[in-house]
Amino acid sequence: MTSSFEKIATAALELPVKGRAKLAEKLLRSLDAPNEAEIERLWVDEAEKRYQKNRQGKTKLVDGARALARLKAR
Repeated sequence: MTSSFEKIATAALELPVKGRAKLAEKLLRSLDAPNEAEIERLWVDEAEKRYQKNRQGKTKLVDGARALARLKAR
């Protein structure tokens, strides 16, 4: 490991238990959070899936003005 990693790890291990727990939680959350490229890929995948469903006639399209009118009526 790099020396900066070792310094950070040593400093982290010197934290009180609550501090180490908060740091561990923050680090674990950072592993779960998708990065910008992953988010974009997920949106592209969803758009492609919706496009294919539309081409196959598996969706019912609604005019934008009608959709907004329905929402306002609710």
